[in-house]
Amino acid sequence: MTLRIRPARPEDYPCFARWFPMLESGDRVPSREEWTRAFVPETSIALLGEEPAGYCRAQVFGTDGYVRHLVVEPSARRGGVGRALLDRVQASMRAAGCERWRINVKPDNTAAVRLYTSLGMTVQHECASVRFEWVLLDALPSPSEALSSFEPDGEQRRALESTYSLPMGQLSTADERDDVHVRAVRGQELEGVALFYADFPGAFPFRADSVDAAMSLLHGIRPLATQPSMGLVVENDMALENVMVDAGARVPFRFVHMRGRL
Repeated sequence: MTLRIRPARPEDYPCFARWFPMLESGDRVPSREEWTRAFVPETSIALLGEEPAGYCRAQVFGTDGYVRHLVVEPSARRGGVGRALLDRVQASMRAAGCERWRINVKPDNTAAVRLYTSLGMTVQHECASVRFEWVLLDALPSPSEALSSFEPDGEQRRALESTYSLPMGQLSTADERDDVHVRAVRGQELEGVALFYADFPGAFPFRADSVDAAMSLLHGIRPLATQPSMGLVVENDMALENVMVDAGARVPFRFVHMRGRL
């Protein structure tokens, strides 16, 4: 059966709504409007014959490409669909001037890890998805008065992206949507940053030099929240994860961050 890749379309939403839970992230399925506005421009669809067989969502940030989602229909797995989607994305990223690409994956998804490794990616660090109600913040340590949260300007955003090895330009995506906000924390120097999606709701990336800086970030984000709960991705930071969990937060799943040259 012929395998081909095409750009996503708004009418692909029913397939996307079926595939999205297969990521096992615990996140709600994005609405049809969100699919059309935010996902369609960044997504490729695989077809076996005329039957949809999977999708891949990827973003370009300067010289970094980020594969956000890769899902293959269960009946089509181990047939080269995932590799074909990644081959198309890889070519598009190279054409856009990307030098590196990234992806997140559950470590027990051995087939996916093997595929990404074969494409030159290696594991960089472990991550945890942490979920909590905002009232939990009252039970967490109060941030030091020496720290303050604020909205960083363009130069500060570039400095934060460099400091935390983020894709260059990722923080500037906050300027494209009313529901996305970037917040940073500083004391003597810049000590943390978060990209907060209020409608999702969640924060990723969320990087802080200390638990104190993380608390300052959370307090800075809270006034922007539109829902009673949220999630954040804690990357390679067991101290922060332990503090959150001890206060009542939950960790629905863990994953690893992989990165490689294109």
